[in-house]
Amino acid sequence: MESNLRLLEENEKLSNEYKLAQLKLDRKAEALLIISQELASCQDERDNLQRKCAELALKCREQRRLLKAQKIREQQAEQTSRKDQADILQTLNRVNDENRALSAEIEHLNAELAEAHGDAKATSLETAKNEKEKYHQNDCACSEAEMLKNLEILTTKNSQLVKDLKMVLCEKEELTIERDGYQTKFNKVNQELYALLNGSGNNIPDVEDLLSENRFLKQQVESLKEENLTSKTILSKYKKAIEKRKGVMRFGFSAAGDSSSNDKAGVAPLITPTVKQTTVANSTDVPLYTIKQIVQAIEKDRNTNCLNLDYRQISHMLLDAINDKTVAVMHLRKANKIYGQKLPVMIDHSWTTSDMLILKCKADICESETLTNRSSFRYQFY
Repeated sequence: MESNLRLLEENEKLSNEYKLAQLKLDRKAEALLIISQELASCQDERDNLQRKCAELALKCREQRRLLKAQKIREQQAEQTSRKDQADILQTLNRVNDENRALSAEIEHLNAELAEAHGDAKATSLETAKNEKEKYHQNDCACSEAEMLKNLEILTTKNSQLVKDLKMVLCEKEELTIERDGYQTKFNKVNQELYALLNGSGNNIPDVEDLLSENRFLKQQVESLKEENLTSKTILSKYKKAIEKRKGVMRFGFSAAGDSSSNDKAGVAPLITPTVKQTTVANSTDVPLYTIKQIVQAIEKDRNTNCLNLDYRQISHMLLDAINDKTVAVMHLRKANKIYGQKLPVMIDHSWTTSDMLILKCKADICESETLTNRSSFRYQFY
């Protein structure tokens, strides 16, 4: 028994040790798995780092190559700049030498010009003396006939000078009038320039803008004419439809027999009591009803149960009116599109016209100044 107990105890101890060993083995297996996973991650990181190191090495090589190329370019640029500086210095020296030579030539020419002026003065004095001597000799030698001839020549010259003076006075008056006109134009131009520079709201009239507005208005007139034609065609349609349904619309159907005969013949009258009253009050001719009058008559006679209108005919008339309205709306849309396309062109043209106005103003100012200077010079001369 004791041996069995010992065996059992040893068996339990061995089983416990086996369990402990198995637990340790499981833990070590788990640790080994964790370590293998970490090793795999470390290997991946190592591969990534190796890849990054290779990329960085390539980048470093490219950067070195770029730096070398940049240094070569800088050296070439420095060499070219030095060459350019040397060429510039050479050209400057050459230009300075030429300027010195030209200044020396100018001084020499000024000296020659002064000598020529002196010679001209001396020759003019000599010629004046010679002319005086000749005049005195001619005075002594001339006769009374020559004096009379000279007097006649002088009188003709005097009359010619008087005529010239009158012409000059007329030109002076004309120039004064032109000067006043240019002064008024100058003042207007100054006012327009002041308005442009100050940015006031007063718009300057532009011929091209007015022409574009005129074209747009002509297009609107044409569209209105088309609408008028469409309205006339629609009225003719209304008349034909009414004549087909009833012949000719006449008011005065007060007798019940006529209306019953028309109903038997298959023709429905297009007149209600309210429409009769309005037409009898207005005229005795064939009435032309508008859509508003027909709708008002329908609303008034709906409560009294006296409506004798043909609803199909009214619906056709209303559809025609709606179609006409849609055509008018299409025309308006086309006009709006045209106006929208013209707006940016007109804005650009307004800017260009403002610039052109400024240039024209400057040109007018220059012309007015030149004319005033000419007129003042002429006044001083005369």
